[in-house]
Amino acid sequence: MATHLQIPSIPIRRHKFKASSKAILLVLDLNGTLLDRRKNKSIIPRPGLDDFLSFIFENFAVMIWSSSREENVNKMVTKAFGPQKDNLIAIWDRRFCELLGNYHDNSKSKKNISSIWDINRIPKPKVKGSQIKSFPSSTYSKIVSSRKKWNLQNTILIDDSPFKASNNPGNFIPIKTFDKKIADTDSELSRLTIYLKKLLEYFSGSASEIGSISRPGLSLNTRPDVREYISKNAFLEI
Repeated sequence: MATHLQIPSIPIRRHKFKASSKAILLVLDLNGTLLDRRKNKSIIPRPGLDDFLSFIFENFAVMIWSSSREENVNKMVTKAFGPQKDNLIAIWDRRFCELLGNYHDNSKSKKNISSIWDINRIPKPKVKGSQIKSFPSSTYSKIVSSRKKWNLQNTILIDDSPFKASNNPGNFIPIKTFDKKIADTDSELSRLTIYLKKLLEYFSGSASEIGSISRPGLSLNTRPDVREYISKNAFLEI
């Protein structure tokens, strides 16, 4: 008898945004980016995680997208975010990824950020002997109506895997893979904070001005594009 893999509704947690603020969406990976999930299933937060989360929640809209399975993602989110997980606008797991193989196998995966605002881009996972239930589109609109419609101009994917981000290289900030063994010398989240601060300053001097008053040389009707900054300022080179 065929089993069913439930394609989830997109869980949206309401967050009170300040007027005209948080106009950029950060899509964060978990394992290897914010933490290290060991083979014994212990979860080690990356150094500087608390300060990093305080900074991004103050200045950006934030969601999680991990290629791990739902039950593992929930454990990692709880460990990494604690009560701050209520500030996330969405938590996506393996079911939303483009899989190059079967869902239950250790197959490679990609993340197409366009699927965040376009339900038709969300692939159906390949599951042996299973049927996939239809996606509940009635709940999908919440992610684009919670504040604004996200797009390639204002969405950034942060991941330790260039392959998983290969659908959207212009929106990708590559971070070095975190391993507990090098925790004493790891400063990636501090470096990333500096990078993101410079990104905000590049456009407007403050996150609240992005999308209305932008940097010199742009008219008031010109929307800043994160891809422009990323293409000119490689994170791994700072």
